[in-house]
Amino acid sequence: MESYGTRRQRKVLLAGSALILIASVLAVLGRRGVGPHPQSLPTYGTGGVEASPGELGPAEELLSSPGASPGTLTSPGRPGGGATRAGSGGSGSPWQPPGGKTYPVANLFTPAEDRIGITDTQITLCGHAALTLGAVFNNNEEDFGVYWRMLNDSGGIYGRKVVFDWQDDQYTGNGAVQAAAACKEQNPFFLVGGIGFDQVPNVRNWAEQNRMLYLYSMATEEGALDKKFSWSGSPSIETVGRVLAQLTLRDYPGKKVGVAYVDSENWRGANRAFVVELARHGVDPKSIPQVAIANNNDVLTDKVLAMKNSKAEVVFLNMNALAMGRWILESDSQQYYPVYMGYGFNLTTETFGSTMKKFPPARAVWVTPAYDPQDTSTPWYPEIKRMQEAFRKYRPNKTPNDIDWIVWLAMKSFHRLLLDCGPDCTRNKLAGMFLGGYAVTEPPLCRVDYSRGRIAGYLLNVYTATPRGDTVYWRQTSTCTPGF
Repeated sequence: MESYGTRRQRKVLLAGSALILIASVLAVLGRRGVGPHPQSLPTYGTGGVEASPGELGPAEELLSSPGASPGTLTSPGRPGGGATRAGSGGSGSPWQPPGGKTYPVANLFTPAEDRIGITDTQITLCGHAALTLGAVFNNNEEDFGVYWRMLNDSGGIYGRKVVFDWQDDQYTGNGAVQAAAACKEQNPFFLVGGIGFDQVPNVRNWAEQNRMLYLYSMATEEGALDKKFSWSGSPSIETVGRVLAQLTLRDYPGKKVGVAYVDSENWRGANRAFVVELARHGVDPKSIPQVAIANNNDVLTDKVLAMKNSKAEVVFLNMNALAMGRWILESDSQQYYPVYMGYGFNLTTETFGSTMKKFPPARAVWVTPAYDPQDTSTPWYPEIKRMQEAFRKYRPNKTPNDIDWIVWLAMKSFHRLLLDCGPDCTRNKLAGMFLGGYAVTEPPLCRVDYSRGRIAGYLLNVYTATPRGDTVYWRQTSTCTPGF
């Protein structure tokens, strides 16, 4: 009889090889925004904020003022004003949101565009994500709305409820553009880009053409730095490649290194940065075998064999979690056991952990702290507990996983951003904060700093695959590191 782990592996492999067919999952996901729910918001109190004079601390400080209820206005007057003419994105008159630092007002949006998606009572947001993969990751958009339901139960943000809708991008670049267009029909204050290296670049271009404020997750730097309407608080995939190369040099000196990667311009930036960083420290690029896979669903037998024949001892798998797991299974079948490196998703360890245990400990990086609810000793466990409590209230039949954790922390960061923009926030004021070098640490996330440019994320968490019973889990071994 098949074990549970074998059945789950088979389920994931079938899902990975028939990715487009899973689009039918959308029929059961629904497309509902999150409305108001009057209850109380749990306090934060995670600590560890790096706050300099004029910078901003934890989110709770702006939830209330003496004598005010959480989420109520803390300055006199009605929200509004601040609209400026459209232009190149340069700065207009300075303004000062809560927190004391002065920012310019951007010239991106016309007065008619400046307050789209924000009224006295509601903030409308919309995002694109691979809802197609919901069945594989055991997630749907009801799960992704838990944070906002909790927040709206407290009174929202400065008295405004947050309505956040998700559109399926089918895990493709063209699908992401279609999802962005569907979001635009809802007139959001800004558009959010979920995880997807192939999706984000297409939507960045779409956002320029459609004058949409776009805040996106990890993607390539290629084509990003000249955009006027797009920003990211996540590190780029080039940063991932550089940090993993430095980790290799520190922990595996003298080992032969290889790279297996998705053969797409949207993925290649990570392995280019990886190879360049190794070369900068004396490794001959010609000695680094690079094996391309056509896409994340490619047949891997010959690819793994080519890497095995190269005798690479440390291999960067620049591919998604499903492909990484399939590669590890094929590597095991060929009795090839190098150190593997990649992106830290629990789907890989939970599905393929019994196989991964045969290998030297794999290494991974990601932007959020490792999600391990069994470890109550981590500094971020109080936030895990807070999320679990919210799920028990709003999604009682769902046990949250690491994708829920990633989304929860992303929504928390948007909450922080909207609070910091203040009760009179507009699109131009929000863009002005980015142009003016907005920087913040919202625990347990790493610091972001827009004085660095359009890509404000530069710190990563490093995970190590660690045995637990007959499987492995991701244990965080470095926190918010810029490199080694």
